[in-house]
Amino acid sequence: MADELMQALARLRREEHAAGGSAEALAEPTRERVLAGMFERLDAESASRHDQAPAQVVSLASRRWVTVLGAVLAAALLLVLLRPSSDALTLPSYTITRADGGDAKVRSRPAEPLQHLQLTTPRDAIDVVVTPATATRTTVDVTLVARTPDGVVVRSVVTDRVEHAPEGAIRMRAPLDRFIALGVGTWRIDVVISPVGTVIDADSKHPWPIATLQVTIDAP
Repeated sequence: MADELMQALARLRREEHAAGGSAEALAEPTRERVLAGMFERLDAESASRHDQAPAQVVSLASRRWVTVLGAVLAAALLLVLLRPSSDALTLPSYTITRADGGDAKVRSRPAEPLQHLQLTTPRDAIDVVVTPATATRTTVDVTLVARTPDGVVVRSVVTDRVEHAPEGAIRMRAPLDRFIALGVGTWRIDVVISPVGTVIDADSKHPWPIATLQVTIDAP
């Protein structure tokens, strides 16, 4: 804008010189019209910058807040992902406190170190209770991982098929094949208790509590 003003003044000087070198020789209305036009443009541009400045400041401030908020959210998410699960730290150990099933003469006795059920078929009813060492109201998933001595592994998530007591005990009371599909033979079954949403991989180690029982199935 300053360049345009200088050009206008130079044009006035040339016109004055062409008119005889006298400022009075140039028609006064022409001088005033040119100068007035230039100052009107200056006033208009100044007002325009004044109107736009707050919007630009608000826009820049908004972008700064969005950037800061995004960084805070990213840091919070990272902390959540890297923090050890609180449920993992509070889950107590679990033991099998009841294991009934099959013929009454071979039902397991509580004093046995490894509970053992002798079933005629996988359709025989079982009644197994897994109890925490201390009462807990933590919501958990229940996964059965069964293995044979020769390395066959069967995995089954049974969270929705077991009974959950208010103090944390878990009860499996139904035919065995409702919980897991096993064939003839002797199986070691790990009852894995884990925080909700945890995927238990039968082939890898995990930190979750385990209660174990043994089941022998005589016929298909």
